[in-house]
Amino acid sequence: MFTMQQQDALAGLFMSRCEQIVPSLSELTGHTVLLEVPRIRLQPLAQLPDTLSELADNDVAAVHQVLAGPLASDALLVLNLRKAVALTNLLSADRPSLPKLDASDREALTEVANNLINACLGALSDLLHNPIAFAVPHLRLISLSGLLHSLAISEDDRHDGLVLTVDFLLRESTLRSYLIVVLDSVATNRLLEAVELAR
Repeated sequence: MFTMQQQDALAGLFMSRCEQIVPSLSELTGHTVLLEVPRIRLQPLAQLPDTLSELADNDVAAVHQVLAGPLASDALLVLNLRKAVALTNLLSADRPSLPKLDASDREALTEVANNLINACLGALSDLLHNPIAFAVPHLRLISLSGLLHSLAISEDDRHDGLVLTVDFLLRESTLRSYLIVVLDSVATNRLLEAVELAR
């Protein structure tokens, strides 16, 4: 539902915020982290299965935050679970690789995801000229179908998803993540109005 010009403007806004967290991510991981310019789309929530099709038939790691303020909703950062495990093994190169996430891995993954979510929410706050409050994030390990089912909304209510596809490079490995902000019709209209005013 964004024009190409709007997508480019939003990508620049989100990228400027993401670049601010690159030093902290690099310090956190102990390695240089590079972020690609995010790809952005606004779509009906029912289209999420198509957008996340590359994750189909896979378990995912989803870091979830409840939002309050102008976008009272939910934000989730979703990664392929196998790649999330590979990422945490890269973060802990001084130990043998593990086949699954242990407690310290979950904490590290949540912190990395939290940095990225907060950067993107900061960009939305700038765009809306209104702060967005959020709760403590929590990590869920779940099937993609289970995650999508948990986001199911009554057909009587129109909900959209603001979806950012963010790739970051760490030690020659690329990890794709999806940041999803669930929006009701009021929040969608508020976002579209803010994007139009920012042009």
